[in-house]
Amino acid sequence: MDKELLTTGEISKYCRVTHRTVLRWIEEGELEACSTPGGHRRILTSSFLHFLNKYKMPVPDIFTDKKTSKIRILVVDDDEALVTTMKRVFTQKKERFEVDSARDGFEAGQKILEFGPDVILLDIQMPRVDGYDVAKRIRENPKTAALPIIAMSGYFTAESKKKIKDCGVNVCLDKPFDIEELVRILERLF
Repeated sequence: MDKELLTTGEISKYCRVTHRTVLRWIEEGELEACSTPGGHRRILTSSFLHFLNKYKMPVPDIFTDKKTSKIRILVVDDDEALVTTMKRVFTQKKERFEVDSARDGFEAGQKILEFGPDVILLDIQMPRVDGYDVAKRIRENPKTAALPIIAMSGYFTAESKKKIKDCGVNVCLDKPFDIEELVRILERLF
């Protein structure tokens, strides 16, 4: 969608809630908005998408190309065997997915710009720039703030899961995981 500002009425329709509910979200600081000189509220599209992502609400199709395109997955992991396996599995489901990969957080930043993924599968422990930093940087950038992130690790603890969730990750998966479970998560997200 090319529209940069949304009205509270538009947001209420997209979320299927009352206009008053949207105003309450704004008043409580949950949804960032600005005011026109006439006192009407306007919401940046990027702020609305960030809000939807933060509260794990579905993104309306008008904001995506999901109806006509494949889900673009960026796998960010330094484990070559895992990356190869995931590429093979998702390639078999080629009518639904398109996959690219990055070996570390630095390369992930480049691939996000070049590939334009719909979702990131992010390993936490990587050389150079780790998954925590990648997740923080994705959330800090208004252009990528709403991008779903699925964190993966073979070494998750309760503390590390909390830490990565605090960085804005949507889902945590313990390695090894069932690839069909991952496909179900992706279908739920999209």
